[in-house]
Parts: sequence; C-alpha cells; structure tokens
Amino acid sequence: MDKILLFIFDYLLNLIFVTIAQLPWVLLKYFVTPYKRGFFCNDQSLMYPYKNSTVTNNMLTAINMAIPVITILIVELKLSGALQTFFSKKEAESTKLSFFRCAFKTLCIFFVGVGVNQSSTNMLKWVVGRLRPHFFSVCVPSYKAPCNADLYITDAECFGTNLARIKDARLSFPSGHSSSSMYALLFTALYLHFRAKKCRFQVFSALLQGGLIMLSLWIGATRISDYKHHWSDVLTGFLIGAVFAILFASCAIAGTIYPSWNKSKMFNSAPSSPNQYGSNNQQPNRCYNPTKDPLNSESALIGNNNIRNFEFNSNIKPPSFIPNTPV
Repeated sequence: MDKILLFIFDYLLNLIFVTIAQLPWVLLKYFVTPYKRGFFCNDQSLMYPYKNSTVTNNMLTAINMAIPVITILIVELKLSGALQTFFSKKEAESTKLSFFRCAFKTLCIFFVGVGVNQSSTNMLKWVVGRLRPHFFSVCVPSYKAPCNADLYITDAECFGTNLARIKDARLSFPSGHSSSSMYALLFTALYLHFRAKKCRFQVFSALLQGGLIMLSLWIGATRISDYKHHWSDVLTGFLIGAVFAILFASCAIAGTIYPSWNKSKMFNSAPSSPNQYGSNNQQPNRCYNPTKDPLNSESALIGNNNIRNFEFNSNIKPPSFIPNTPV
C-alpha cells in the first residue's frame, strides 16, 4: 500500500511541477500590461498593412503539441515492447507499466520546458514592448506635434477600434511563434536522434528530424512575410527555443537512457541481495531493462563496452559468443 501511495504521489508531484511552469506566461498574458514604447512618426518599418496570420495560434498549438506527444508515445511503445505484448497476459502488466512510466516522465519534462520557454518569451515581450511592423495600421496614432524626422513620440493616442490588436501590436520582440515552434520541434528531433537511434528506420528518422527543423523555420518565416515580426524578432525567438530545447531534451534523454548508478561500484562491489532488476544497486534511472529491450539484437551485444550497458546480475551469465574478459 505504501508503494502505491508513493507511486501516486510521484506522478501528482510531476503534474504540479508542470502546472507551476505554465503560470508565469498565463499571468503575464492576462494580468500585466506591456511596456508602452514610443516611436518615430516617420518610421517606415512600422507602416506595413495588417495581414491575417498564415499560421494561426490554434494551428501552432496543434503542431507544437501533437507532433511531440505522438512521436514520444510511438517511440516509447516500440522501445518498451508494449505493442508486442499487448495481447499477452503474462508480460502485459509490467510492460505497460514501463511504457507508461517512461512516456509520462518524458512528456512531463517536455511540458515543463513548454512553460519555461513560453514564460521567458512572454517576459521579454512585455518588458521590451517592441512595436510590430503593422503598428500604425492597427493603432492609427494621433499626436499633437507636426511630424518630422527627429520627432520621437511617447504620448500618442491610438484611434484604432480593436483594442486586442493594439495591445498585441506592442509585443513584437521576440517572436512567440518562432520560439515555441523551435522548442517543440527541435526537442522532438533531438529525442528521435538519441532515443530511437537503434530503430531500423534510421534514414527515415533522419529525414523526419530534418523535416521538423524545416517546419519550424517555415513557421518563423511566415511571421516576417505576414508583417507580424521584424527579422530580428524571429531570429531571437529561434535562439531562445533552441536553447531550451537542447536543455530539456538533454534532461529527458538522460532520464530514459543513461543509468544513474556508479559504474565502478557496480562492477567492483560484492553481490548482496539483487533487486527486481537483477542488480545489487538501487533501481537505475532507466525506463526499461536493456536485457529485455526488443531493439537490442544479439549482434549489438558483442564487445566489452556493450557488456557494461547491462544491469549487474550475478545469476545471469553472458552469452557464449561474448569473450570472457574482465570488465
């Protein structure tokens, strides 16, 4: 009973962390007024017409959520062997539990990164308050002094009727579309590169990774052609998204692939009482037991370096074709 409660508490705690990561950008969006930056009345970079977005917010959300989530679920289903044992009563329970545990942790890390990336982007938007290229067409500003090349206006009054667009026209830097798409799609590409590198379809995986990055670049480019952002806004958004994608993808990959125990202790300590993984050490920070990984073929087991990737088990002898040399 205690183990069940601890299991539930662990997953609830992860969900709480995911929720906390979303709070800053939600609070900024609905409860904070962006900085009101002034402008030069003859600034031609702010005189572009207003256009509807090629990639709307709903489309962006669907792309950024659906592609990573579906990819992670498919890869973890394959790695856990849940598809092969779905109709098997003997191994279905443990296999499904392994799949759920690993997929859930990876998705939690992804969504925490979504919150951190979006919060960082929105914080810069609200603090900088850079005007969008279509600001004049949305705001329709009015000012008392006559316009000349050196006149910087800070007290202009907007006569535009759409207040939501006027507020949004002050949030150009950096591009939220660019940062969010780069984070989600680069995270997915890195996850595929390291997590699914043992899959048979490596060429297809490489093509998919390149396609994800191209999709993100296209989304950012549409923000320039739609007069929603300046080119520097898009470039900065790409950089922000890439930094957080690398950071959080590294966390997700480290938590699902690499063990957390000390290898020197593992191979030098005397056997005591093996745990459920066949190891005398603590449960490794790995989703699946590599000795049962369906993607590990016999040819991948040859060599001393690969022997080190197995959990220590004094009751299991290495296959006869592996050289019996000290590790």
